[in-house]
Amino acid sequence: MILEAMTWFAKVGRIFFFLAILSFAVQHFVYAISQSPKSMGYPWGPVPYWLAYVVGLMLILIAAARMSSKYATAGTLLLAILLFGRAIVTFGPMLVSNVRNGAVWTPLSELIAMSGASLFLSGMASGSSTMRIPDRVGRWSRVVGPMLFGGPLIVFGIEHFVYARYVATLVPAWIPGHLFWTYLAGVAFIVAAVAILLRRVTWPATILLGLMFCSWVFLVHAPRIFASPRNGYEWTSGFVALAMSGASWIISSMDSTSQPFEPAATSGAHA
Repeated sequence: MILEAMTWFAKVGRIFFFLAILSFAVQHFVYAISQSPKSMGYPWGPVPYWLAYVVGLMLILIAAARMSSKYATAGTLLLAILLFGRAIVTFGPMLVSNVRNGAVWTPLSELIAMSGASLFLSGMASGSSTMRIPDRVGRWSRVVGPMLFGGPLIVFGIEHFVYARYVATLVPAWIPGHLFWTYLAGVAFIVAAVAILLRRVTWPATILLGLMFCSWVFLVHAPRIFASPRNGYEWTSGFVALAMSGASWIISSMDSTSQPFEPAATSGAHA
């Protein structure tokens, strides 16, 4: 039963993650066609309108590649590079100029976390893809990917304490104890990060983390989207939460007992 649950969460995680990627692609086309800066928010906008077409097309091709047994590894590896490159090129200089800017730390960390999940997925797919990468690269991806995902969780956790009063305003009004839930989420982020980085009790930690993100999609972001359906920032935030939920469950496939550069367990890692 545990193996079935692991398989189910890993599969749903991939669905959520690439559904979000396709949604980002659609947003890029809407952004390019409408030429409205408000049609897409961080961590993707703003970008030149011509580049939005290119990125949107790339995201669609990457999602399609994930459906192919031949190009699954290449597609997810390319996505990891794209996400990490966007993080460093766009938000790296902004962070250097103002290291205390939480508005920069958040999108930077989101992109790196999603990059880590995609990198891990490329390593997991390398064993079944007909277009294979060297075994050592696959093992490296399965080790580094969770690190890239786990590190940003510490940032999210710290932000929930540093900016607690602002984050508390995002909790729906009908839910009591806004600050309590804010601090609890901060603790959850840090605990999940420690579990992932130390490779201990990773499965329950990542499953609960994914459930937390998933609950935010429905409790926090969906109402805000319905209240302002033309606000691209709200749509982007909702898709990021969906992607992070899926990414958490993708990372749940990592083997908490494996040592660096040893093959991780592959149970439930393939759709």
